[in-house]
Amino acid sequence: MKQIVLLLVVSVLTHVVSAEDAVVQNQADGQVVDNRQERQEKRIENGIEKGSLTEAEAKKLQKQQQRIQKIEDRAQVDGSISKKEKKHMQHALNNANRDIKRKKQNKRN
Repeated sequence: MKQIVLLLVVSVLTHVVSAEDAVVQNQADGQVVDNRQERQEKRIENGIEKGSLTEAEAKKLQKQQQRIQKIEDRAQVDGSISKKEKKHMQHALNNANRDIKRKKQNKRN
C-alpha cells in the first residue's frame, strides 16, 4: 500500500514539474519573440528619425510588426507554443528583419 501511494506521489510530482517546465519554456519563447520585436521596432523608429525610412515604409513595417504580435497572441491562447507556431513566428520575424534592412538601405537619398 505504501509503495502504491509513493508511486502515485512521484507520478503526480513528475507531471507537475513537467507542466511547470512547459510553462517556463513558453514564457522564454514568448520573451525571445518580444525582444526581437522590440529591437525591430527600435530600428524602425531609428530609420524614421534618420530619414532612411519614408512614412509609408515605416507604416508598412509597423503593420508587419502588428501581424507578428497577432501570430504570437494566437499561439499563446492555449497556454503553449507548439514547434510549428514557434517556427511560424521565427519565419515572420526573419522576414520583418529582412524587410527593415532593405527599406532602410534603399538608395532613395
